[in-house]
Amino acid sequence: MRSRNEDLNKIREAILGGQVGDRRPSPPTGKKGKGGPAPLPRPAPPPPPSPPSRVRKSFGEIVGGLLTVAAIGIWIVNADPGPFAPPHPPTHQDVYDSGSGDGGSGLSAATPKLKASPESGSVRRVLSLTGAGFPPDSEIRLTFHATAMGSARTNSRGSFKAKLKVPSADFYAHFPGQTFSISTTYWTLDGVYRGNGPGTSYRVT
Repeated sequence: MRSRNEDLNKIREAILGGQVGDRRPSPPTGKKGKGGPAPLPRPAPPPPPSPPSRVRKSFGEIVGGLLTVAAIGIWIVNADPGPFAPPHPPTHQDVYDSGSGDGGSGLSAATPKLKASPESGSVRRVLSLTGAGFPPDSEIRLTFHATAMGSARTNSRGSFKAKLKVPSADFYAHFPGQTFSISTTYWTLDGVYRGNGPGTSYRVT
C-alpha cells in the first residue's frame, strides 16, 4: 500500500514539477485569437479643408477699383486709333479785325470768305479754291483737315484763286463719305503770322 502511495506521489510530483518548470509566458494573441503582435491602429484621416472665407472689401477699395476702371476707359477713348484714323484738325481762333477801317491792324475790314469747287469728289481731284475779304497782298496758307495743302497770294483787294490737290491722297482715300475741313491762315509776305481765316469743307466720295 505504501509503495502504491509513493508511486502516486512521484507521479504527482513529476506532473506538477514539469508544469511549473516548463511554464512559459504565452505570446499575445490578436483579435482573431492567432499568435503574434496585435496590429497597429490605423492613423486618423486628415480633417476636411475649411471653405474659403469671403473677403470683404472696404468702401475705399471699391471706390479705388471703380476709378481705375474709369481711367482705363478714358485712356482707351483718347488712345491713338492707328495710322488710318484722321488726325484731329487744329483749333483756330479768328483774330480778324472786323471793325471799320484797318484799326491800325493792317487787315481788311471786309469779312473773309472761302469757297471750294467742287464740294465733294475723289481725293484725286484738283480743287478750285476762291477767297475774298482777306488782307491784301498777303500769303494765305491752306490746310486740308490737318495736312498742309498749299498757299496762295491775295491781290490788292484781298482776293485770290488757287487750284490745289488734296494732300496725302492715299491716306484720305481710306475715309469715303467723310467730310474734311479746309482751313486758312494768313501771313505777311515776310512770313509773319497775322491770324486765322475762314474755312470750308470737302466731302470724300
